[in-house]
Amino acid sequence: MIMKNLSLCLACIVLATGLVFAAKSEEVVVSKIDRVMVYRDRAFVTRVARLSVGAAGVVDAVFPGLPNLLADDSVRAKVTPATVKILDVQVKSVSHEQAADPKAQVLQERLQGLDEEKGRIESRLRVLSIENDYLDGVRKSYLNAFSGLRPKSAGGGDESPARPSVQELDALLKFLVDKHQSNALAVQREQKSLQTLLVRIGVVKHDLAQLESGGGRETKTVRVTVETAGAPVEIELAYQIMSVEWSPGYDIRVLLDEKKTEFTGYGVVSQSSGEDWLQAQIGFSTAVPAVRGWVPDLVPVYAIPQANLPSDRRSTAGGRRLATQQEANRMLLDNVAEKESGGAGGDGSLTETSSSGDGRAGSLVFTVPKRADIPSDGSPHRTMLSLDTFPVRFEYLCVPKLSPHAFLQAVGSNTLTTPILRGNLNIFLGGDFVGSSFTENILPGEPFELTLSVNENIRVTRTLEEREEKTSGLLGDRIRSTFTFNIKVENYTGSEIVMNILDQVPVSGTEDVTVEGFVFSREPVIRNKQGIVKWQLSMKPKETVNITFSFTVSAPKDKGLAFIRTALPPSVYLQQLNEVKGKKDIEQDFNFEKKAAPGMRMKQY
Repeated sequence: MIMKNLSLCLACIVLATGLVFAAKSEEVVVSKIDRVMVYRDRAFVTRVARLSVGAAGVVDAVFPGLPNLLADDSVRAKVTPATVKILDVQVKSVSHEQAADPKAQVLQERLQGLDEEKGRIESRLRVLSIENDYLDGVRKSYLNAFSGLRPKSAGGGDESPARPSVQELDALLKFLVDKHQSNALAVQREQKSLQTLLVRIGVVKHDLAQLESGGGRETKTVRVTVETAGAPVEIELAYQIMSVEWSPGYDIRVLLDEKKTEFTGYGVVSQSSGEDWLQAQIGFSTAVPAVRGWVPDLVPVYAIPQANLPSDRRSTAGGRRLATQQEANRMLLDNVAEKESGGAGGDGSLTETSSSGDGRAGSLVFTVPKRADIPSDGSPHRTMLSLDTFPVRFEYLCVPKLSPHAFLQAVGSNTLTTPILRGNLNIFLGGDFVGSSFTENILPGEPFELTLSVNENIRVTRTLEEREEKTSGLLGDRIRSTFTFNIKVENYTGSEIVMNILDQVPVSGTEDVTVEGFVFSREPVIRNKQGIVKWQLSMKPKETVNITFSFTVSAPKDKGLAFIRTALPPSVYLQQLNEVKGKKDIEQDFNFEKKAAPGMRMKQY
């Protein structure tokens, strides 16, 4: 009796198992990219598919042809309704034989034709270069040949060649000028044609590379196994994809009459992930998924005599060999090595946040207002994120020591609840394009200044009016040098303006030298410890303002006086002066005023 019941149970189990296997089916689903969250160096893609199940049971929903750059361990699945169970998610690489693509043949033929045209243009440029050399040779040989000849005379007694007349030289000059101009125009046309052709060649090569390597040989297939009661199922498949990047971009339109700026923010994304994002909801995040959100531990730092260190361990920090032990000490105390290596939080990138005001755990998420198309072509695509208006006031700024120009500036504050992120900037003054620049990070509520253009109707000059030197001290062991400068600003704009003037006075970099005796004809509104001074004044039309200032520098007579310009502390600058690395830094520092300044930044003074 027991054996009979056991056999019956086994038969039921086998029958049930057979029913389960019989109920299991497979369906290849057609999925569509619904939304994409773009990070700095990757994206999180969410696809949506509908599974039409006829009967209850276990079903494999197959997502074929996904890009090979898909990260296997990032795949996530979500089903609706909630009564459906997800039993398994599998990712598999699938290799395909590369079939001959007719598009590739067309592109190869087009590329060959473009290369041939490139060769013809380069040949014409070589011929034009030879022609230009020939014209130069004609000019030189003609003048040299007749430089020693006699002038032409009315008498015909002398049969030796005569020097050409003024008319003949004028005709030769006209001939050479016409030929040179014709040659230069031809060179310009050919070079322009070559540049256009190189762009076309680059596009064809990119398209050809996409066909030959863009996911045709290997793709990913994701299989989602679900248990359903027989009703239709909606599946969301999300995964991380690489070869994607984005950066902020802005258009600023300044409206002078209305005293405001229209500020349009964009997300500029380029991706070559192997799949096109068509009519997808795009979002941008400033988070860095690759950087974990852990708090680093501090390691004790001890001060010891340098002589106690082994010689091979001196002047090192973070595994790097440095010029001096003092530099190594500074790096250890200020954690310079970690900052330069891009440690977590080192560049502040994890503290930024969202266009829609959606700050998530310290990062910002910007949501594009409408669906967008972003093809996988590797080129930048702009999607509009926001349109805001800032009230501003207009002022002029000049730095007479560095530039004779007065710059029109729009001064305002970031009235948004989110920061303005560092990014490229296109500036428009009304309907006119002023130029391109970039903006620094500007936090909510922070004042900013936007440099617009130079006004040629304002004249700015700075002159050294007087320099006086004399000895001082009981033994005449010190030398006192007095410098007097004059700044002159003339307003020919035809309207009243607010003018800001920046200049500087030296500060002492050592105890031996003192800077004193400051005299200003007009007291500055700002004078900081670095010696920067600022005047702000209102100027009427055709008004001229003169500002005179002077100072006295006292130094030991036996040591003399020297001025240095550096962003480094003077002691560090002097210490590094004779070091190779220091020399490079110093050379760059001497040219600091030539570096590109942001068009928009936090108000400086």
